[in-house]
Amino acid sequence: MRGPHHPRMRSAAFIPRETVRRKVNTLVAKGWVVRRGDGSLAVQKQAAQDLEDATGDTVAYLTVMFQAFGKVRADRAEP
Repeated sequence: MRGPHHPRMRSAAFIPRETVRRKVNTLVAKGWVVRRGDGSLAVQKQAAQDLEDATGDTVAYLTVMFQAFGKVRADRAEP
C-alpha cells in the first residue's frame, strides 16, 4: 500500500504547500516519518515511542471530558 504524498495531503486539508513541506521536514528530522523511494511518506515506530506519554495524557483527558459530558447529559435528562 502506498503512503500519502504531501501534495495530496495539502490539497485534502487545504493547507498551504509551504506549511506542509516545513511540517513534513520537521517530522523527518525527528525520525517520525521517512520518505520512501516513490516519494510517499511512512510513519516510523519512533513516533509512537516518542509520543507515548503525550498519547496517554490525551486519552486520560478525553476520558475525563467524556465522563463530564455524560454527567451533564444525565443531569439534563432528569425531570
